Amino acid sequence: MFVRTVLTVAALLCVGVAEARQVKSVGKIKTANEAPLDPAVSRKAIESANQDFIVALKKKDTKALAEAFEPEAILMPAGADALHGRDQISKYFAAMVANSTIDEASSLTQDVTIAAHTAYETGLYTFTTRTGGAAAVADHGKYLIVWQFDDDKKWRILREIANTSVPPQH
Repeated sequence: MFVRTVLTVAALLCVGVAEARQVKSVGKIKTANEAPLDPAVSRKAIESANQDFIVALKKKDTKALAEAFEPEAILMPAGADALHGRDQISKYFAAMVANSTIDEASSLTQDVTIAAHTAYETGLYTFTTRTGGAAAVADHGKYLIVWQFDDDKKWRILREIANTSVPPQH
């Protein structure tokens, strides 16, 4: 009887340990089975995509701005809730460019790390905007972008967050 009790407890403990090791996850899990891309070529392509984005911003080309993002992208703009998906991101940029003029915009890529078909970019940005007849407002800050290399051989933004470096005015 003692041996059966010990075996039963041991079996229950094994089941408990097995259950404890199960991990639940939410969202999509992607694996990187692709061959790695050339880091130097990828960095140049990402820097070129950044310049195309700036040109689209200045031209108020909301279609080109939206196309820079993956369909399931997330944009985390400063001072606003996260925007999920290309449609929300497109509406955000449409409102932004409808109400202001971009006088100056630039980005400086500081670092790019490539992992298969995903790239992680950090950098600095500057831009100056005007709304109506108001004085120009200058901003500068830093950003982190996660890029995805698509089947059409284009780098698109999967996740982006930017933060101003301009201290708040009191």
